[in-house]
Amino acid sequence: MEKFVVSGADPDVRIRAAWSDLSRLNGGKITFDSGGVWKLYVDGGCHRFRFHAAAFGLAPYKEACLNSDFSSGEVALHRPYFATGRVPYALEYPLDELLLMHLLAQGRGTEVHSCGVVDAKGDGHLFVGQSGAGKTTMARLWQRERGVKILSDDRIVLRKMDDTNWMYGTPWHGEAGLADPSRAPLTRIYFLRHGGKNELLRQTKTEAVARL
Repeated sequence: MEKFVVSGADPDVRIRAAWSDLSRLNGGKITFDSGGVWKLYVDGGCHRFRFHAAAFGLAPYKEACLNSDFSSGEVALHRPYFATGRVPYALEYPLDELLLMHLLAQGRGTEVHSCGVVDAKGDGHLFVGQSGAGKTTMARLWQRERGVKILSDDRIVLRKMDDTNWMYGTPWHGEAGLADPSRAPLTRIYFLRHGGKNELLRQTKTEAVARL
């Protein structure tokens, strides 16, 4: 995360973090169950993300309450689960990514499961695919080329600014561990799928390569 830290700018989101006792939280109405460590509850104008881990216990180890436009909120950490003297990262994954995804959804952009590559000319290439489609493999292949930059091998943020579609690197990388806090104009989109041999297909109706 360190390479993505900036200073001297006004924050888009303000979060307070504090210790708490989350053992007495009521169930509430679940809006979304990730099937993983977090569930989303909606309570009035508050979006509550609760995080559980079987290794800890029944009480959530963390709860985040965000306002309707995700510009501010509070994070409560269940004190009994954390060792004395330890300073935890309150926005630890997946909360940091959840915050960004929902903030972008307020008309700011979107996050895409993809690999982002900037070639030597500065053009951005977006390789979109499901898990196992070959995003990390594509990133490693491009790494061999001179003057190429890999923004991420797993997640890319897309935003339209000043009539230009931009792609941004994110800290949430894939197996290759490639992440860069740069941006580049989005020039082409490739939809990855496994084939019988190595080739780049150009189709007419459903384009494998789309020039923007």
